[in-house]
Amino acid sequence: MYREAQLVARGFYEEFEHPVTGRHRYPGWPLRVTPGPTRHHRWTAPTLGQHNAEILHRLGLADDEIQTLRRERVIGERPLGG
Repeated sequence: MYREAQLVARGFYEEFEHPVTGRHRYPGWPLRVTPGPTRHHRWTAPTLGQHNAEILHRLGLADDEIQTLRRERVIGERPLGG
C-alpha cells in the first residue's frame, strides 16, 4: 500500500520524524474538503513522560515538587528496569 503510485501522487501519506522510532509515513485523509485541514496528523505520538512537567505545572505543582517526583521515580521518561 505504501508503494501505490496513485496514493503517493495524491499526497495521501504524511511523513513525521519521531524522536525514538525515526522517520515514518502515516496514512492521511482519504479525501480532501475545501476549505478544511490539509493534514490529518499534526504531530507524532508523544514519548513516555514527554508532557509530565507541562501537565503537573497546570495541576499546580512547582518545579521542585516535580523534581522530587522524578527523583523518587514516581514519574520518568523511560521504563523502569530497562
